[in-house]
Amino acid sequence: MYAAGLPGSGKTFHCQRAAKEMHHVRHIDMSKLLHDAEQEAGFLHAREVYRKTPAGTLINAGLAVAELNKDVGEMSGDAQETILLEGFPPNIEHAQEYFKETQRSGSELSNPKSAISLTCPEAIAQDRRINRGGPRDGPEIAHVRCKAYSEETVPAIAYLQQGNKCKVVEVSADKSGMEGWLVFQDGLAVGRFFCDLGSLRWRS
Repeated sequence: MYAAGLPGSGKTFHCQRAAKEMHHVRHIDMSKLLHDAEQEAGFLHAREVYRKTPAGTLINAGLAVAELNKDVGEMSGDAQETILLEGFPPNIEHAQEYFKETQRSGSELSNPKSAISLTCPEAIAQDRRINRGGPRDGPEIAHVRCKAYSEETVPAIAYLQQGNKCKVVEVSADKSGMEGWLVFQDGLAVGRFFCDLGSLRWRS
């Protein structure tokens, strides 16, 4: 299951908590996965496939999917397990490459059943990032990251909905703390059980 949302929407917090507290849920943070891959001694061509952007570092779509396929293949099997894939796809190119990989013989990846999209006003997300105080949470960088999300990731989410590739469950991320966590759980439950209503909007 894809997990997407503005920087500061709480997707990392909720995905980590879901993996810790809920049965048969595993969390993959694509940013961490690719960062770890970049640090490997054998990842010598990283300079050629990575491109620096104001919003962060993007990797070649084919290599990103290959790293994901490798990571999933190394996991212990659990037929009931839901994988929360955070931060992917960042754009349409990566989404297309993912679906292409699922058709390859021997691939560890399968078509996603659903995606969960955390939505909240940019002002709320920005306040959270500023309070977080990370190196990529300053107002100027945060604005660029939000712009990149709107221009690249939102179209990728729309692409997922085209042709019923997967269900997209929109979850309000306006609230934080326990209230926000409960709303996220509701959305995750809908995604996990693959509701036939297509795209839903949950409001707290």
